Amino acid sequence: MLLSIIVPVYNVETYLKQCITSILNQNMDDYELILINDGSTDGSGKICDKFANKYGNIHVIHQENRGLAGARNSGIRHAAGNYLMFIDSDDFINEKININAMIHSLNADIIQYKWVYYFDKTGQYRHFEDFPLFANEPYAQILTSEVQQGILSVSACNKIVNRQLILKNDIFFDESLLSEDIDWSLKLYLHARSIQIVNEDVYIYRQQRPGSITTTASPQSIKSLFAIITKWYRYNYPNQEIRDIYLNYLAYQYVVLLTTNNRHNCDAELRKEIYGLKDILNYSENFKVRMANKVFHVLGMKLGVYVLKLYWALRKKNVIKI
Repeated sequence: MLLSIIVPVYNVETYLKQCITSILNQNMDDYELILINDGSTDGSGKICDKFANKYGNIHVIHQENRGLAGARNSGIRHAAGNYLMFIDSDDFINEKININAMIHSLNADIIQYKWVYYFDKTGQYRHFEDFPLFANEPYAQILTSEVQQGILSVSACNKIVNRQLILKNDIFFDESLLSEDIDWSLKLYLHARSIQIVNEDVYIYRQQRPGSITTTASPQSIKSLFAIITKWYRYNYPNQEIRDIYLNYLAYQYVVLLTTNNRHNCDAELRKEIYGLKDILNYSENFKVRMANKVFHVLGMKLGVYVLKLYWALRKKNVIKI
């Protein structure tokens, strides 16, 4: 089997049918769809079973709630495809893209594609610029270029991954973390040897959904991101080249951490520990980190963080698009 599509499901009965239908409407075959009902308390489980009873390539796993990471891990363990694709159940995919053909045309451990923002409140779509394409460049140089240009993706949902790479290197999601995609992707890039970039709008990422875990930064998400940055900042890398790539990427995540923590989700002790990592800002190959450093230089750290928080808030609401 070529592809296993893994969809964690938790209390999304409003959106689940659109997600599944967008997959079924693909002009492709030789795939399975694995729906992991992660302890839903609404009608999501029944919707999963209804589709599975109708389509032989849809399999449903009902389990007690283990969170997004736990649901994805169950999907990985049950998957039979040569490649894995992850889709969140409140999102959907572009029905005009033939994903099987995309996989057949490329030979890589990771196939990275574009996504589109769909704003749930307004029904508007936001498209992004094409990725630069890297022809015959060494793998490490591609990662370096992606970090520099701010396009290294740590989402599980905009890439197709070789399943044997995951199993051979035990690349599962850490179920103790939020922001688990970041930790998982960093493990993935560490072991992969090839990546292909595809300028196709494959994934439709729903924004502004009430109740989404991405709408607010919780205390747990702040602690998780801090733990991930600290872990990979201190990691024993195989060589200096990979270390520099990772620390330059982590500097960007550190800016995200600075601009998402506040008095509601981060106590004074943790904030002190966060500021203790500020030396990571010296790794400024990423243009967003350079921008943040310029703001900090002109305004100082405290006011600079406030200005960047305002910028990110307006950008998330689609008021600012730069």
